This record gives sequence, C-alpha cells and structure tokens, in this order.
Amino acid sequence: MRDKSLALSRQLLERLRMIYASNLSAVSCAPRCCLVNALALAVGLTASAIPAQADFLVCNDSFDVLNIALARDPGSGFVSEGWWSVAPGRCAALLRGRIDSRYIYLYAIDVFSQPVLEGDVTFCIGEQGFRIPGAQDCWQRGHIAAGFVEIDTGQAEQWITFLDADGQAAGPRDQIEIPAPLD
Repeated sequence: MRDKSLALSRQLLERLRMIYASNLSAVSCAPRCCLVNALALAVGLTASAIPAQADFLVCNDSFDVLNIALARDPGSGFVSEGWWSVAPGRCAALLRGRIDSRYIYLYAIDVFSQPVLEGDVTFCIGEQGFRIPGAQDCWQRGHIAAGFVEIDTGQAEQWITFLDADGQAAGPRDQIEIPAPLD
C-alpha cells in the first residue's frame, strides 16, 4: 500500500512540475510558498525535517479561468464558501492545513457565470465572495442554490483535484495517468 501511495505521490509531483514549469512566479495560490507546500504534499514529506502543510488543492486543467466554490461539514454543520479564481494551468489551495471533512463538495463556473462543474448536491452560493452556513432554504435566505459535485477524500489529510475542460474532476484516487518525465 505504501509503495502504491509513493508511486501516486510521484505522479502528482510530476504533474505539479509540469503545471508550474512555465512560470513559477504566476502561481495563483497566495504566496510563492504555496508551490513549495504543494510539492511537499505530493511527495509526502510530512515526516521530514521540513514541515509540509496539508491542503485541499484544486488545479485548473481547462483553458478558461474558473471560479470555484467549496462546501463541507467541518463538524459544526455544513458551510459553503467561495469564490476562488483559478487561472488555466494553475492551482489554488481552497483549504489550508489538515482536511477536516471526508466529503468535500465543489462547484465551478466560468467568467460568464456559466456552470463548468456541477452536480446533484445542493448548497447555497452568493454572487460575490461568501461564507454561508447551512444547505437548506437558499432562496428564502437570499442566496442562490447550486448543484455541487461530491469528492470523497477517504479521510485523507491532503488532496489535489484537477478540473478539466469538459467539467470533469479527477483526483488522486482516480489513478491519473501522467507521462514519465524526460531525462
């Protein structure tokens, strides 16, 4: 199991290297240290001398800027929040630190507010940045109801999801095929 996890970590590391190869300074996740943290996550360096930060990352493999909303139950009831804007070929840390929910729900729209990733689980969203407790009665509370896609992290402490141009989400458990690096 550990060998499979290590192989998957290496695949994710290579994928992140490919994403960031063109321009390291244009990473959309806050400061430049986000890249270092994301790479440390992928390799599983949490036991090394350099502390790694476990995050929930979303990478944009589409050709459009995506605006992403997230919902989860951190233990005190569901909450939805957004928006994170993620440029094509970039990643954003939607949650910092250890993931506090097994199930994370994602919804994504393009810059014209057209759904790119939508699912069957309804949560509330806002037109501007928002943090909305609860998932019921969105319209009655002055919010918009949107269908989110469920991501089962399997209680992992860290996770990376890739969103593609077809509105599909792929994560580490989907066995992402990444070409071998060129030597």
